[in-house]
Amino acid sequence: MARPWRTVALLATLNVVCFVDRQVIFVLFEPLKRDLGLNDASLGLLGGLGFSLVFAVAALPLGRLADVWNRKLLITLGLVAWSGMTAVSGLAQSFRQLFVMRMGVGIGEASLGPAALSIISDLFPPNRRGMAQSIFAAGMPIGAGLGLFIGAFVAARFGWRAALVTLGVLGLVLALLVLRLREPPKAADAALPTVAASGSGAALRRVFGIRPLRYLVLGMAFHALGSSGFAAWFPSLLLRYYGLNLRMAGLLTGITFATAGLIGAPLGGYLSDRLASKRADGRMLLLTLALLLCAPLALSTIFLPSTALTMACYWILVLISAMSYGPATTAVHDCVPPNDRGTAMAIHMAWLNVFGYALGPLAIGILSDRLHGLRGAMCLSPAAVLVGAALLHLGSRSIVPAGVSAAQSPTY
Repeated sequence: MARPWRTVALLATLNVVCFVDRQVIFVLFEPLKRDLGLNDASLGLLGGLGFSLVFAVAALPLGRLADVWNRKLLITLGLVAWSGMTAVSGLAQSFRQLFVMRMGVGIGEASLGPAALSIISDLFPPNRRGMAQSIFAAGMPIGAGLGLFIGAFVAARFGWRAALVTLGVLGLVLALLVLRLREPPKAADAALPTVAASGSGAALRRVFGIRPLRYLVLGMAFHALGSSGFAAWFPSLLLRYYGLNLRMAGLLTGITFATAGLIGAPLGGYLSDRLASKRADGRMLLLTLALLLCAPLALSTIFLPSTALTMACYWILVLISAMSYGPATTAVHDCVPPNDRGTAMAIHMAWLNVFGYALGPLAIGILSDRLHGLRGAMCLSPAAVLVGAALLHLGSRSIVPAGVSAAQSPTY
């Protein structure tokens, strides 16, 4: 295997570990609710705001640091931080303690995305980035699936505390591999203007002044709101309405995420590269179509009468949703010059987490308490995804086709 692909494989493995530690909390909702005396709103805070708010705040300075500092060391320090906090979470004795520890996980994980995706973009030309970044992005559903499966299996036998400690320790071992990573020089794109080095404030203003990027970030934030809330509460849906036990719910959701995501993420990267080679708005168009398909699939999954039908529909939903991961990050990098990629990705991740991952699980948890029913509350997800599709459509219309001069382009 060529060195660039070995690097992608290692970074994708780290992304798997990242999402294992991020998603495991969702399959532990029911034992946490029982042992710590929590309601659904509190669980939503643990799964959403407790992690995502600090993740978003930390992502901005860490993203800028990825532009100006050693990205390998940044990733290594982040891995040690989030894995250590995951392990320590198993010692929590109260909601407050667990909430603070989840905040620590969020700070550590904020280092990975901007630095890793910046490295991948430096290793591949623009027409091959979609596939490379989608392989990295495949770590999201695979990690989510493994987190749900391993977390449920260990928790069912040894308790939720053992599940958190086990997963945290496994992540710490990988830190030694990251130190062997070779960091490539920053590669310029002929199609993008070169910008001089500047302070963080100027970089933030410059990056968020790009019109298609604004629509992309906001559209994917609404997608994150819907998809994160749905994924957070889906295991509980299986336990409350379909009579499954914790181990079976973790097994089914884990297998679904791992298999559907493993197919969907690379497929999205392949299709986005093909579409982007034919039209300037190719990646944004693919994202719009994916979200339009996700909304009715999510609504159907909530109300189907049998476990088999529900899981089949959910598998398709996860596959199509996973197709958006790589194209979204690649589209972000398509808009900005190399020395702004970490900043641009930090802005993207901050919006995903503040608006999407923080509010999605929390909003559904609050609605579930007020409506006295999880199914009705989960209908928030398809509605949010449709709003995201509309924003992405507007973003695709703001992209100037090839042949229009840079001075006329709203992209810069």
